[in-house]
Amino acid sequence: MKFKYFLRGLGTGIIFTSIICLMAFQNGDSRNISDKEIIERAKELGLVEKKETVKDVFASEKSSEEMTEKKMTEEQKESEENTTKEKMSKEKTTEEKTTEEKSTEKKTTEKKTTEEKTTEKNTTEQSTTEAKDKTVTITIKGGSTSFPVCQKLQELGVIKDATDFDNYLIKNGYANRIRVGTHTLTIGMSYEEIAIAISDPM
Repeated sequence: MKFKYFLRGLGTGIIFTSIICLMAFQNGDSRNISDKEIIERAKELGLVEKKETVKDVFASEKSSEEMTEKKMTEEQKESEENTTKEKMSKEKTTEEKTTEEKSTEKKTTEKKTTEEKTTEKNTTEQSTTEAKDKTVTITIKGGSTSFPVCQKLQELGVIKDATDFDNYLIKNGYANRIRVGTHTLTIGMSYEEIAIAISDPM
C-alpha cells in the first residue's frame, strides 16, 4: 500500500514540475526586436549594408591604412634625424669625458695599488704575530681517546691536520698518556710541545 502512494506522489510531482518549466520557457525572452535594432547591431559587429559593397569597404580601409603609414614614415624619419643629431653630440661629449676620465683613473689606480700593497703587508704581519701569540684552552674529559682530542685541537686552530697529529701521538707513545683536565696551548707550537703539554710525564 505504501509503495502505491509513493508512486502516485512521484508522478504528480513530475507532472507539476514539467508544467511549470513549460510556462517559464514560453514567458522567457519573448521581446520582439525591431529592424532598426538589428541593423544597428549588425553595424556594431562589422557587417555591411546592402548599399555598400565589399569593395567599397576594403577601399576605404586601404586608404585609411595608407594615410596612417605615411604619417608613421614621416614621424620615423623625423625621429631618426633627431636621434642621429643627439648621438653625434653625445659622442663628442663622451669622447672628451673619456679622455679626462682615463687620465684620472690612471692616477687613482696607481694610488690605490700602492695603498693596497702597504695595507696588505701590514695586515699579514699583524695577523701572523697575533696568531702566534694567541692562547687556547682545551678540556679533556676522562675516557676520551687521542683522535677526538686531535679534532678539537684542529677546530681551535692549534694544528692543521687531526689525523697527522694523531699518527704522531701513536708513533711516539703519547696517545695512551693523554692527561685529563684543562690545558692552555699557544698557536704555533710544534707537535712535540703540544704532546708534552697534554700528556702525562713518563
